[in-house]
Amino acid sequence: QSLLGSLPECSTTALEPFATAAARPALKAVQEYEVHQDVKPVSEAVPKLTAILSTSGEAIYPSDRLADQAGTIHGAFVISDRANCKLLALDPKQALACPGVIDVLTAADVPRGATLQFDEPLFYSAGEVVPCEGGGLAFVLAETATEAAAAVSKVQLTWESPGSAPITNLAEAKQYSTFISSTERDAMLSQLAEVGGLRRRGVPLHRACFAISKQAVKSEEKQTVSMSHEVHGVVKSGGQLHFYMEPQTTLARPVEDGGLELWTGTQFPAFTQLTIVQLLGIPAHKVNVKVRRVGGGFGGKLTRNCPLAAACSLAALKWKRPTFGCNDRVTDMRMTQGREQVDANYNASYDDEGQLTHLAFEMDTDVGHIGVDAAGDIAMLVQFSDNAFYSPSYSCKSNAFKTHTVPRTSVRAPGVIQSILAHEVVLEHIA
Repeated sequence: QSLLGSLPECSTTALEPFATAAARPALKAVQEYEVHQDVKPVSEAVPKLTAILSTSGEAIYPSDRLADQAGTIHGAFVISDRANCKLLALDPKQALACPGVIDVLTAADVPRGATLQFDEPLFYSAGEVVPCEGGGLAFVLAETATEAAAAVSKVQLTWESPGSAPITNLAEAKQYSTFISSTERDAMLSQLAEVGGLRRRGVPLHRACFAISKQAVKSEEKQTVSMSHEVHGVVKSGGQLHFYMEPQTTLARPVEDGGLELWTGTQFPAFTQLTIVQLLGIPAHKVNVKVRRVGGGFGGKLTRNCPLAAACSLAALKWKRPTFGCNDRVTDMRMTQGREQVDANYNASYDDEGQLTHLAFEMDTDVGHIGVDAAGDIAMLVQFSDNAFYSPSYSCKSNAFKTHTVPRTSVRAPGVIQSILAHEVVLEHIA
């Protein structure tokens, strides 16, 4: 309500109630398709297999699993509201005194030294510098979701006076040269592939490519003319937050022999499983990750679902009760972020007829404080950057910059949207 109440005047219609069901009678419609007999079943109107389930509301998503579990605990994250700042103390006493609250999990509950993948803490502890706003600090457990959410603000956080200002955007990152090398990015992709089992006959499936250079063959060179005109500039694309249908959601249930069963919205079950195994120190065969539907993902549930899945798993093992977590939308956006901001610098040459003869890109990208998902996104950014157009001389290189922000995630066509936009702008500039 506080979020909706702060809407600008132009958006206040969002607060008006929807029309009643009586004022919105069910609609009926018919859509006709012309069927071409010579290419059937192509051109036939074939319904999606799960269309009826989805449109009738009968499809079961991760958050619907709650109804099946008696005695379920509900969890809600306490996250950082500042970046590049030392956390001096975290006091859960007031939260523990709230109605229905069972526990507040902190770094003290995590097995010593254990982390998520890529050395990312599940919870930052007192005495540590929290690198970004949106980083996990604690996980409130209560009998209901409402009680857990209400107690989050009661956890008292004490911060050190800010020292150096956080680097929060690409311009600042470039100024301070906080870049990640291609070697580091390739190592991240290799680890991602190894953890997720992305191998075929022992060969990693990822093919990282953070720079390309292509020149015309001799037969094509003869047809080109010397350059006579040049253009240069920079195309700046903003980021893009995730707004999938269902926020990050997990139901973790303790099973026999100290194991766990998780119903979770993840696009990468193997990665989720081994992340929990690494954090909790239990054998992989005791962690069973189940996915029926993701609830919308588009890349946001590739790796960034793991903090919630891990927190629910930790709670389920500690309290021997099913534990459910579903981020509220604002918390979800603050913890997950989305598409990377890119500055595409270009230099292009063309002849008197406006035909492109040379194009060189240098793509600068904000990856957040860990460049895991972004490593793959940048590889795609580079590999798709030539778009559908030909240039006798073409090159593209990339630079990844760290900022004091939440790690960026893949978003549908990761990296591709930014580089295609840049190429189109270059051609418009020439035209």
